[in-house]
Amino acid sequence: MMSFEAIIELQERGAEARARGAGGEENPFSRIAAMPGASDQAIHWQQKKEAWQFGWAIENAYRTAYFDEWAA
Repeated sequence: MMSFEAIIELQERGAEARARGAGGEENPFSRIAAMPGASDQAIHWQQKKEAWQFGWAIENAYRTAYFDEWAA
């Protein structure tokens, strides 16, 4: 299990990537999480992938709402 601090850090990295214009498919943990391996390692990488993706999604939601408001 990842620490709370590690999860927050990965969420921040995902949000920062979205702020720079990266797409959700650019998650650096996607390929690693999909690799075959020990179940403990697979769970660990899947958690990293999901934390990054969550941060990206939050930033994306914020930007979508913010820019939609300005466009109206």
